Amino acid sequence: MVQRGVSLPIVRAVLGHSDVKVTQKYAHLAPDVMKAGIQQAFDGR
Repeated sequence: MVQRGVSLPIVRAVLGHSDVKVTQKYAHLAPDVMKAGIQQAFDGR
């Protein structure tokens, strides 16, 4: 879900984790997804 743009708090709620830190532990991003996210965040700056 994270790789498709769903925020960690939403993923946490869907999975029923009590703490977002648990969700972060399992929310591994592929390098190309991470790079695309960074490029999108800074596009046009």
